[in-house]
Amino acid sequence: MRLVSLIFWILSIGAAAAAPTNDIVVTYPTHAAIAALVQAGAPTISQAGYAAAGDGGFATYDWNPASLPTADGVTVILPTGQSSGTQGRILRANGALDPRVFGAKCDGATDDHAALAAWASALSAATAGLLSGDCRTSTAIAFPDLSGIVIAGAMGATKARLTYTGATTTGDIFTFGGSTQVSNLLLKDIGFETATVMTSGALVHVKNIVNSEMRGISEGLNTNNAFTGLWLDGAGLFIVSGEYVFNGSANDVLVSGGPGDIWFKGGGQLENGAGIGLHIAGGVPGFNFLSGDVLGNAQSLVIDESVTGTTNQQLNFGPHAFFDISTSTSKPNVELVASGSAIQDLVTFNGSWVASSGIGQPCAQIDSGFAGYVNFEGGEIANCNAYGVIIQSATANINFSGTYFLTVGGGGIYNSGSNPNVTTAGLNFLGVSNWDYWGTVPNSNIYGTLNINPPNNAGSAQINLNSLTNQNASVNFYNNTTKEWIAGLSGGASNLWSLYDNPNAAYPFQAAPGGNLTLGETSTNVHTINGYVKLQAVAIASLPSCAAGTVGEIAFVNNGIAAPTYHQAVSATGSAEWPVSCSYNGTSYGWVY
Repeated sequence: MRLVSLIFWILSIGAAAAAPTNDIVVTYPTHAAIAALVQAGAPTISQAGYAAAGDGGFATYDWNPASLPTADGVTVILPTGQSSGTQGRILRANGALDPRVFGAKCDGATDDHAALAAWASALSAATAGLLSGDCRTSTAIAFPDLSGIVIAGAMGATKARLTYTGATTTGDIFTFGGSTQVSNLLLKDIGFETATVMTSGALVHVKNIVNSEMRGISEGLNTNNAFTGLWLDGAGLFIVSGEYVFNGSANDVLVSGGPGDIWFKGGGQLENGAGIGLHIAGGVPGFNFLSGDVLGNAQSLVIDESVTGTTNQQLNFGPHAFFDISTSTSKPNVELVASGSAIQDLVTFNGSWVASSGIGQPCAQIDSGFAGYVNFEGGEIANCNAYGVIIQSATANINFSGTYFLTVGGGGIYNSGSNPNVTTAGLNFLGVSNWDYWGTVPNSNIYGTLNINPPNNAGSAQINLNSLTNQNASVNFYNNTTKEWIAGLSGGASNLWSLYDNPNAAYPFQAAPGGNLTLGETSTNVHTINGYVKLQAVAIASLPSCAAGTVGEIAFVNNGIAAPTYHQAVSATGSAEWPVSCSYNGTSYGWVY
């Protein structure tokens, strides 16, 4: 091949331009002389390098005598000495376009901004981008506002990377899309980085792009130099998949606006940011965080309207979504801030893990400005410093179903907003150090079973269920080995609750201040204090009326204790021992003790 090149070069000296033939391929080591070679009559040229053979800037060119596109010097070359109005161009032949074809070094040291800008501008639906090495730029790069752009990182020992090194600390760095909606963007196996500490903007800004995917994209390398790692701005039907990694000092990922759903899946990480891990900031019609670990940020998740001022809609967080280890001492781990004037937000945590809030903070908080719907379906709320969930909103519709609360300081659920629209069913409390379950606010929407397994904490735990009214609830306390307080169990129509299985009667349930058991049934009710449970100084006020149609019963089942422990039942007719039941003696109804 060297001989062919040499012979061709010798023959071309001083020769006039000739119509080339395509029966021979000429290899030349660099890009600089291609125009002269083809003008001299070369057919097909294989470029072995841009500045030197083997530097990565390889390409293949063909002579097309009828072609007349505008020459850019890389993908379209005007032969030497030929006017732009004359037909005949040297056209780049092979597929994916590497920035090194434009002269980029991508060596992790050279400022390749001019070559990278030319490379980005040359991409189109017909020309994919291929990235290798660490390509550095001192200026921001805007990619074409076109549909069908594909950019992939070449496989190698290290991930292909675009790194910003400029002096400007504000604004977006790598932008995809623009004011016009485009589709079918694919970014695959690329790393983005900034060596400059940014004070605004996004490292990667995706604008108005739909039906697209980012796969295996990483950002920041945990440096927090980016202000926002990834901003999905007006994106819809958009997927983020693979082993993704994003972080930033303000937001790891910011999502706002868009015409359709967004999905995160594949097990990536939003980690170690100084601000918010995942920030959903208004106007998002559908969001699905199916799998991923939001870890070590000041806050893991914030839902508000701070960017668009418009309401979000359906936001779903799946069983492989983890919101863990927040560091803020002034804000909750997960915070639902606002939902606008219209009740449109539907936020569902479906088996999600919400855990490890900062000192003095809850794992989740529903602020007073949030008026949407919130569902906790299964999942775990764990290792919280101050309550599992604080409900400040008085109007949000909130449902807990089958959720586990594990090792929660302060209490499981604190309804500080006096919200009447909170419903629970089948909850489980394990190892919670203070059972201030409803705070100081009664609630009437409790269904199913509350399973409570207090820790052995020398009597510091408090159970404050504060008015279980008009529901079917079974309150089961397991393995109570400490002196527990119990306050405010109120009966109601069709209400069933029970206390049972205290293996150590030396530590009875004691009445907290104001902790009388108030029984106000009017129809079929059974309240059971069962197993080895022992009550101490717990008064029972307002026994229900005993009349025709009433088959209520209050029973103490002595299971293993030699002699029953007696308790006082205070009512208008005096006191009674356990058990008591409503009975008819042939003349009238009355309580039998």
